[in-house]
Amino acid sequence: MSVRSRRGVLGALAGALALPVLAACGPEEGKKSGASGAQPESGQQTAGAGKPAQAEAAITITPANGATGASPSLSAVTVKVDNGTLEQVVMTNQAGKEVKGTLAEDKKSWTLGEPLGYEKSYTVKASAVTAEGKKSEATSQFTTLKPANKTMPTITPGNGTFGVGQPVIVKFDEKIKDRKAAMQHLSVTTSPQVEGGWRWFSDSEVHWRPKEYWKTGTKVTVKAAVYGVDLGGGLYGEDDRSTTFSIGKSKIAIADPDSKKMQVYIDGALVKEFPVSLGKGGVKNFANGKTVDYWTRKGPHVVIGKQNPVRMTSASYGVPAGTTESYDQVIGYAVHISYAGEYVHLRDWKLGDLGKVNDSHGCINVGPGNAQWFYETFGQGDIVDVKNGPKMLEPGDGWGDWVIPYSQWAN
Repeated sequence: MSVRSRRGVLGALAGALALPVLAACGPEEGKKSGASGAQPESGQQTAGAGKPAQAEAAITITPANGATGASPSLSAVTVKVDNGTLEQVVMTNQAGKEVKGTLAEDKKSWTLGEPLGYEKSYTVKASAVTAEGKKSEATSQFTTLKPANKTMPTITPGNGTFGVGQPVIVKFDEKIKDRKAAMQHLSVTTSPQVEGGWRWFSDSEVHWRPKEYWKTGTKVTVKAAVYGVDLGGGLYGEDDRSTTFSIGKSKIAIADPDSKKMQVYIDGALVKEFPVSLGKGGVKNFANGKTVDYWTRKGPHVVIGKQNPVRMTSASYGVPAGTTESYDQVIGYAVHISYAGEYVHLRDWKLGDLGKVNDSHGCINVGPGNAQWFYETFGQGDIVDVKNGPKMLEPGDGWGDWVIPYSQWAN
């Protein structure tokens, strides 16, 4: 809806013969941009004998006056002027409180400085002046959209320092129908620059990882700028999220069921080697219909977290209580490496079998002293790489991102 400028003073034309009335328009005669603009009164004349009328400053406000369903994002509201400069732009919400915005240095445009609310009404008032001092005004009143549903993203990891295997994980609390729209508003920025890419693990979870393990000292910033974004089917981002983290020392433990040893490398140097016991292998079918195998999964595991102590029960993965394979124990120095329940943890029983027999239910058992050292040394994002064995770690079992070759990573 166009907002007309104040009426000018009609000038008298010199001479006995009346001349035709001249009307003044902004750039592009009769242009209507869909936004509020200052236009001259029809039939307005110019002051001064035989001189053309001066063009007014043409103000364009987006969204247009009367618009409904406007996006609440930062890019949604703009004010621009042709043939002049903006004197003032004031935007207010429905309570009359002023909304932040920035006037460009050349005073040719104004941009929104804070996100808007969903289902809210706003008013933008702008004034401009030409180089000749001719003033104009424009107003736009509009309302923002009402989402059918909203979703909140969460980012892992949070702020802090993490290991060289740490993937970036963005998880939504609703299924995303338009993955392309979501990807356009997710970003990973690194210093130094690192090659990497995204992969969806489900309709609500997407991971980013570098081509190779992170380099120590890398700084990473992750942003999920989805507020106001249509993610498909009327689902909109509930808020933006961001995090910044750093990569610490390279800590990689190599566990081998054949040698029954664990070797620990820090920044590429072998610093410790000690005996371990891994999964005893084999498969059992139980009366409850569950089939359980006892292999430690092969491949690079990423440390998810750790706890000292932690209660471990065989019932958590399907072994019925009261059977010969069941257990319910409190275990110390437990470093979590898969969702299926694999840990690197303390073993204080049958110590003579460490390094000689693989007899665990799938965890990596470590003796006293070494278990405590490992627990205190390793943390989230560090790597426990299991060599050999018949069963490969599934990509979705914990943070098994590194078992997927990078050439197959992107989807």
